[in-house]
Amino acid sequence: MFTKYNTMQRTLLLTTGFFLAGTGILSLLLSFVGVQFSFLSWMDQIGLLFSFVMKMMFILIGFILMVLSQTDFKEQD
Repeated sequence: MFTKYNTMQRTLLLTTGFFLAGTGILSLLLSFVGVQFSFLSWMDQIGLLFSFVMKMMFILIGFILMVLSQTDFKEQD
């Protein structure tokens, strides 16, 4: 049916993208308040700039994955 991804792969891409974007946005908002997720605390130990850039990358990659999962490549030809 789809030329690039089947429905299971699309669902996996969408779920992964949503998780990455949601985690990035929530961790960025929580860091403004002074709270952090415990599983992302290793990023703050390396440096604040590194932590900020990684959270922004989470958001960006998450949105890219969500867009790719919803794009119909068959219509692009």
